Amino acid sequence: MDYIRTGLRAAGKISLAADTWTSSNKVAFLAIVAYWISDSWQMEEVLIRFEEIRGSHMGANMERIIHQVLARYWIQDRILGFTTDSASNNRALTGALINSWSLLSVE
Repeated sequence: MDYIRTGLRAAGKISLAADTWTSSNKVAFLAIVAYWISDSWQMEEVLIRFEEIRGSHMGANMERIIHQVLARYWIQDRILGFTTDSASNNRALTGALINSWSLLSVE
């Protein structure tokens, strides 16, 4: 985790990509990748979370996981972009993140 924190600390703005899927035995997972351009113009990327989604596979539950990860790495205020696929629950996830980030920027 120290390697990840060091890389993220050196980054300016950070973009995120998130993907969810359900295994054949009905276990849901969420993966979150952070990526950015370094000072030497190299694209950097790191998997910052791979977690089983416990409970509902809904946007608000996934937003809670993402919010916890952003807080763990102290990057809540440095998000440039957020990429997901077209799964229907990602619309609710994106809305929950926008609301969460709006609240952060007001404080």
